[in-house]
Amino acid sequence: MSAPKMVECGNATGAEAEAARKRLLDCGYAVQDAQLGIIHCNDQPGCEKFEWIENGFIQCFVDVDGRSARVMDYAPGQQLQPHKHDIHEYFEIRGGSVLVSKWSTSGAVESYTLKAGDLLEIPAGVPHALHCDPSAGLQFHELVGTGEEAFNKRSTEFLVTQGYNMAHPSCAVLNTGQGDLAATPKAPRSLRCTSRPALPYLGEQFGSLRGTDRD
Repeated sequence: MSAPKMVECGNATGAEAEAARKRLLDCGYAVQDAQLGIIHCNDQPGCEKFEWIENGFIQCFVDVDGRSARVMDYAPGQQLQPHKHDIHEYFEIRGGSVLVSKWSTSGAVESYTLKAGDLLEIPAGVPHALHCDPSAGLQFHELVGTGEEAFNKRSTEFLVTQGYNMAHPSCAVLNTGQGDLAATPKAPRSLRCTSRPALPYLGEQFGSLRGTDRD
C-alpha cells in the first residue's frame, strides 16, 4: 500500500480563490499569473466530515527570491487537523499568523503562535496541527527543495482518529490580538472536494518562539 500523499483537488476559482490571491500579493508573492490549486484533506479516516475551511488550503508554485517555491494561503480561521510527515518541512511566514499545536513522543501537547517574519520548522514524524489567524489567515512558502519536489515526495498521515486534540484561539490568543475565533463558515461549493485524497503537517520545537504548554 502506497504512503498517503497530499494532492490537489483541482483549480481554485471564484471569490475565495481571488481573495487568496490578493492576500498572497499583499505579502509580496508574485502570484498574479499563478494557477491556484485546492487542497482539501477529507479522504483519510476521520477526515471525511471536514469542510475545506476545517482541513485544507490553497497553494501554487512560483519563484520566491530567485528559487522555485511552494506558496500557500490559509483563509481567515482556516485549520489543518493533526497530522505528521515522513520528511521535514521548513517554511517562512510572510503574512498573517498561526496557532500551532505539536505533540511530543510522550503525547504532551504544546501550543504557540507564529507570525510574519517567523520560520516554521517541522521535523519528520512530529504530530502537529494549525489554526490560522481569524482576520488575516496565513501566507507562507516552503524552503525545502524546489517546493514542488518536496510536496510530491512527502507523505502525510492524519491523526484525527488517534485522540489528538488541536488548540483553538478560544484557549490561546493569536499574535494579532484578535482573540477568540468566530465560527468558521463553510467553503463555497467551488472549493469543496469530495473525491481526491489529502493530508496535513507536523509541529516541532521552536526555542524562544515556543509558547505555553497546554493540557
